[in-house]
Amino acid sequence: MQNTFFLEIAILFLISILLYIFLFFPIITYLLSKISKDKIFPDGDYEPELTVIISAYNEEEYLEDCIISVLNSNYPIDKIKIIIGSDGSTDKTNEIGRMLQEKHKNINFYEFHRGGKNVLLNKLVPLTNTNIIFFLDADLRVLPDSIKNSIQYLGNESVGLTMSAINIINPDQTYSSGYHGESLYQKYETFLRKNESIIHSAVNIGTMHGIKRELFQNIANSRVCDDLFNLMSVLYSKKRAIFVDSSKVLEIRKKNSTNEFERRRRLVSCGLSTIEYFKGLLSPRYGIVSFFMWSHKLLRWVTPFIMIFLIVFNLFLSPVSVLFLPLVILQSILYFSAFIGWIIEKNNINFPPLKLALFFVNMNVGFLFGIFRYLSKQQNSIWSTSGLQNK
Repeated sequence: MQNTFFLEIAILFLISILLYIFLFFPIITYLLSKISKDKIFPDGDYEPELTVIISAYNEEEYLEDCIISVLNSNYPIDKIKIIIGSDGSTDKTNEIGRMLQEKHKNINFYEFHRGGKNVLLNKLVPLTNTNIIFFLDADLRVLPDSIKNSIQYLGNESVGLTMSAINIINPDQTYSSGYHGESLYQKYETFLRKNESIIHSAVNIGTMHGIKRELFQNIANSRVCDDLFNLMSVLYSKKRAIFVDSSKVLEIRKKNSTNEFERRRRLVSCGLSTIEYFKGLLSPRYGIVSFFMWSHKLLRWVTPFIMIFLIVFNLFLSPVSVLFLPLVILQSILYFSAFIGWIIEKNNINFPPLKLALFFVNMNVGFLFGIFRYLSKQQNSIWSTSGLQNK
């Protein structure tokens, strides 16, 4: 009887953490955003020269259209410089890069031996001569007003970085859990980033981002996330990172449960490595940033362990416990739905609720393996041929 009591307490504690991560923390950020007096407003007169950096490995399918979307921006074209770096590409990326350089006087293309994205970026940034740098991946498409809407916030002295919103495009119209799940997940992330930005600073980076040149630090090693490293360096300098919802980019790379698992595994591994490098941000002396770091980042990555412990505790819980049957039912529904979702995805059948269950389970398995990858100290910045490690 005593063992049942302690197991029930442990189970309720774990459930309360899950509720905090996915329900109460978003509510807290929403409420704080409504009373915050630190909201940043755009400066419509701020229109400096800027450099867009695109690092690429075997991006023949995506690179040219990405560049065209930047050139078609409503931002003054004479104030945009584009630097493309190829990390030892073996397809037609180099050929396309040279063609774009010959065609457009504001584009410079550089070829390097393969060394990984972080090494490549550390070589490209010193080639810039503007005070603002935007980083963009080849599978992204910039909407016409995105650069203009984003850069207006960098005119504020307290802002060091801006990040854009993302719309996930389903290019082949397949019924992928990766597409459906990631689209919903990005809406959830948008909600958090927007509220955090109003309160003070967003702590989770995404897609295109712009940074003030003086705040860029050489990316420390091959284990950290390049974009998250830029964000953390800005926060460490006690500048703000602002999510700009009116600045949107489209992501068109194909998604499925397999490459989403690989992406999550890598992102958690490099994310933990980045936070380890900037571990001072977890200190209470960073105030609300520290609170966001613990709540938005670290606690979410312990979710797979909570799910495992709930399964184990349920096995040892007495059937007479009031928690036993609800836990069995809820966990059975989740994992059975994910299994059926995996089957119907293999057969290209669309039923979003089952796809979302598959995405959630797949995402947390990716988190778990990402933690193992982090503990094994593997590098994360070398692209795979499928582009999975480009982001």
